[in-house]
Amino acid sequence: MKKFFALFITLFSVSIILVACGQKNSSVKYYDSAFITDLEKGLENRWALSDSDPENESKDFYTKLDNKELDQISKYTNKKFKNSNLQEHAIAYINTLKKQKATLKYYGSESFDEKWIDATNNRNAEFLSINKIQKIKVADKYKDYLAELMGSGKAQTEENELDKKVNILVKGINFKAQPKEYVDDTLY
Repeated sequence: MKKFFALFITLFSVSIILVACGQKNSSVKYYDSAFITDLEKGLENRWALSDSDPENESKDFYTKLDNKELDQISKYTNKKFKNSNLQEHAIAYINTLKKQKATLKYYGSESFDEKWIDATNNRNAEFLSINKIQKIKVADKYKDYLAELMGSGKAQTEENELDKKVNILVKGINFKAQPKEYVDDTLY
C-alpha cells in the first residue's frame, strides 16, 4: 500500500509540474496586432492634429506631431512579436520617429528643413516595410495621407537601394598608381 501511495504522489507531482509548464508556455503574449492598431491610432492622431492647424510650423507643433505617434507606439520597443520581421521594422520605425524628433534641435537653422525631410523620408520607408507585412487601415478621411506616406516611403526605399548599389560598386573599384615617366608628370 505504501508503494502504491508513493507512486501516486510521484505521478501527481509530475503531472502538476507538467501542467504548470504547459500553462507557462501558452501564456506568452505577442503584440503584433496591438502594435498595428496603435500605429493606426497614432497616425490618425498625428493627422488630426496636423489638420487642426495646417499653417503651424513651430518647433512645439512638430514636437507634438511626433509625440502623437510615439505616445501610441513607443511602448512596443521591448514587447514580444510573433513575426520577428514586423518586430524589427516596428522598432526601426519607432527609432526613426525619435530621430525625426531629434532633428528639432536644429530648428531655425538653414539645415533644419533638409534634416527634417530626410528623417521623415526614412520614417516613411520603415512605414512602407511595416505596411508590406501588415496592411495599415485608417479612416477614409485619412486615405490620402496614407497614400502620400506610402509614396514617400517607396521613393526613399528606392533611393536607399540605389545608394547601396553605388556603395558596392565604389568599394569594388581598385585604383593603381602608375609610375611617373617624367619628373614633371602631374595629374590634371
